[in-house]
Amino acid sequence: MAGKKTGGHIDPYGSSLFISPVALAVWGVLLAGAILAGQTFFSLLLLGGLLTALLARIWSLASLKHIKVGLRADSARVHAGDRLTLTYRVENEKFLPLIWLEVLQRLPKDGCLEPEDRDLLGEMPLPEAELEQVRSRYAQEVREAEKNSEQAQKLGPLVETCPALRSKFSFVLWYQQLEWDCVWLAQKRGLWQPKQLLLRSGDGFGLAQGEGFCPVEEKPLLVVYPRLVPVNTAPLLNNLWEAQTGSAGTYEDCTILRGEREYQWGDPWKRIDWRIAARGGGLQVKLYETIQPKSVHFLLDGASFLGRSNDNQELEEAISIVASLVSELFAARVRCGLSLPRTPSMASADLFPGEETTADDLLLYLSGFRCIGKVLRLDGPRLAGMRERMGQVYLVTWQAEDPRNQALLAGMGSGGVTILPWETPREEGEFRVLPLRSLKGGAPRG
Repeated sequence: MAGKKTGGHIDPYGSSLFISPVALAVWGVLLAGAILAGQTFFSLLLLGGLLTALLARIWSLASLKHIKVGLRADSARVHAGDRLTLTYRVENEKFLPLIWLEVLQRLPKDGCLEPEDRDLLGEMPLPEAELEQVRSRYAQEVREAEKNSEQAQKLGPLVETCPALRSKFSFVLWYQQLEWDCVWLAQKRGLWQPKQLLLRSGDGFGLAQGEGFCPVEEKPLLVVYPRLVPVNTAPLLNNLWEAQTGSAGTYEDCTILRGEREYQWGDPWKRIDWRIAARGGGLQVKLYETIQPKSVHFLLDGASFLGRSNDNQELEEAISIVASLVSELFAARVRCGLSLPRTPSMASADLFPGEETTADDLLLYLSGFRCIGKVLRLDGPRLAGMRERMGQVYLVTWQAEDPRNQALLAGMGSGGVTILPWETPREEGEFRVLPLRSLKGGAPRG
């Protein structure tokens, strides 16, 4: 849990003006003038002030050197609504003690975790690289606001800080180690890896304040799984039972033609390709793709949910239902898979049902699926080429009648494909439709 050594700089907002470089220069000029004028008392007074200011600056800068920080979690993976405890550690690896110490931990940007104690919340400055981006975007907004009066009214002040967890300590002695716990609440799905802490310290007079970011090694990846809700898996399990034929527990999808071979004694007549026979090509038997019904594959059409509300609450609820179905189906020993579209922060993902794919794998991808920016639709031709690896397919989308899904559905074939739309369809179509929200209910798990 050890971290790297760090240094810092003087924080001008938390320090007195008397220790600024300009003030030190003034102190020096006045001291030289008092000495030349023979003013012994004022010379001693100015010398004492100058030494105090210099000592305060040196102490503040030196106090942040040779500090190591660490972080560990009692559980790296939780569900939304659960609690987790983060244990922080700060170690002073030098002889110089710290009169006081302030430790700030930036909150996750996506809001997946928040401290349970709201009184510990504070503000911290943005890192320099991110601050430049914020200022650049704000300057662009100002230029656009100058051309649009309505947009000018919505333009707020420039915000150069972010919310943070704040902890304060006094008198950290030489080679002393501090360790404390903080309880966090998992608010919603997301991924968070704390990479650095902001440390502040200074002299005992309160004249100078030094601050610096300290990186953390062995950073735990904290995963907040989607919130589990009660779901009814009976319609999905019935599909599996109805699809099972034969002792091998497989069935053939008549919409996916694998090839043909010559007729053999005992082959069903309904499989004969009568068009080839009519052309004098002999008796050829159609071979269809074999599907494993004891597996379920979800296709999440995330792009169709975007823009329905300001916070995309419909998409979050849909992901929560899918995550709950995955948990229930794995508990029923049904293998599950998942396909996600490409986003600006993540490439398209395909996890197929199999022994190597676990429920944690699927929940991890659902947790990290961020719908910020341009989210592409599912790649129909690519997924159609992998149809035989999916088993029963469930397309989670906004509308069953969405024409942008027709190419995908055509490639999948109607056999073993069910649409799980958010909105109830107005009329029946070629594919089996099961409204997604109708699956909510039953006993929750997890």
